[in-house]
Amino acid sequence: MSIRELDDHEGVYVPDFNGAIQDYIVTDRTQYSTPEAHTLDKSAKERLLSGSDTCISEANRILAALETIDGDAHSHVGVKADAFSDFAFRLLHNEECRSVNSPIESFIVLSYTWRSPVWTAHYSLASNEHEGKGPLTPAMWTALLAQLREQECFWIDQLCITQSSESEKKAAIGSMDLVYRAARKVVVVLEDIALSLVDKAALYVYTKGGAMQQLSEDDRDRIASTFTKIVSARWFERAWCLHEFLVSKCHVFLVPVSQNHGPASTQSSILILRIDGNLLGRMFDIFLEQDRKRQNAGQESLLLNGPFNGTKIDQIRRLGVRLRALALQEALGTGEKPFEDGSFMNMFYEVSSHAAMYNTDKISIVLNSM
Repeated sequence: MSIRELDDHEGVYVPDFNGAIQDYIVTDRTQYSTPEAHTLDKSAKERLLSGSDTCISEANRILAALETIDGDAHSHVGVKADAFSDFAFRLLHNEECRSVNSPIESFIVLSYTWRSPVWTAHYSLASNEHEGKGPLTPAMWTALLAQLREQECFWIDQLCITQSSESEKKAAIGSMDLVYRAARKVVVVLEDIALSLVDKAALYVYTKGGAMQQLSEDDRDRIASTFTKIVSARWFERAWCLHEFLVSKCHVFLVPVSQNHGPASTQSSILILRIDGNLLGRMFDIFLEQDRKRQNAGQESLLLNGPFNGTKIDQIRRLGVRLRALALQEALGTGEKPFEDGSFMNMFYEVSSHAAMYNTDKISIVLNSM
């Protein structure tokens, strides 16, 4: 991203889209083996996650006050420094590009929706023999590994947290924001939707010409509809996914592209598109412009014409504003948080509008996102 001064638009923020989009053509669909997670020592954990820089005395004061008001509520809340101390921080490494003995300088994190009976991977990715044997479909796993730099590790909650240990999961929940904040990049995987080849072509036309080019109305409409396809994914409805987005600073989205109407097993290769968060934010801008034109012409909103209710529409608008703010933060090179949601109740309202398995998870998300 860049700030470019233009003769007629001095100081206007203009993305240059360098590396904003990338194709991955996956030909090997064999089931992968998940790597072993290696536990980092205390010094490496503190170096990578920057510790739990919190005001412990103030936290203890608040906890003491809470205990006098509601002892049961007090028993479910703790100081972040305690959770961080108990947190077993493990990382995965790709054996093809990294030696386990090499010093770890950075890591990436996966953000995704866990497998469940209520949804399945899009047919362009899925084949029955691969279901349920890992956190991702084989093609998406390959695309995830392609995001790693040389000697870089990665973190996946399902593989790096001992799921049978309640105490370990509790400490991990209390430290989750530190992991996502410290990650070089958060890789968002969307497996339940797919774009078309026409969608992909329109995005390449847009990125090749730059944000200030004059796109045709057909291309603008296509980009707007592509945006609505992407945000219809289950990931955008989940509370933990919202948390992972809120506390992190750099995102890329991996989306399958359907090449025909058959399942993945009938295709010679699987096509996956990587879209960075800055480009998705610009797609949101085009979506707003096209939607406004439709409504001015007396037509129905693109959102109302899709599978979205009022709550979902509000979620999408908040997401788009944040994506634009993150892009501006990167362009300006500032480390400041690009958006602030204000009060506890504002954050509570937003998190509550998203789905989670347990309501207690939502409280944890609110406290760790502020």
